[in-house]
Amino acid sequence: MILIFLKGMALGGSLIVAIGLQNAFILRQGIKNRHIFPAALTASVIDVMLIGAGVWGFGYLIEQQPDLIKWIT
Repeated sequence: MILIFLKGMALGGSLIVAIGLQNAFILRQGIKNRHIFPAALTASVIDVMLIGAGVWGFGYLIEQQPDLIKWIT
């Protein structure tokens, strides 16, 4: 059980450490000292929503109802 937890934490950490488009945008906003809190808050809320959708089986729902992809995208 603890090994699974550690693997999950390592995977999550590796995804956070990578500087992607979203992280670069937040860093740029911080350097410019413009709209820092709204940008970080928006990014955080979107991340929570996407992680929650993945955890609660959104992929399974899409597999069961392929027509939903048209509506989602």
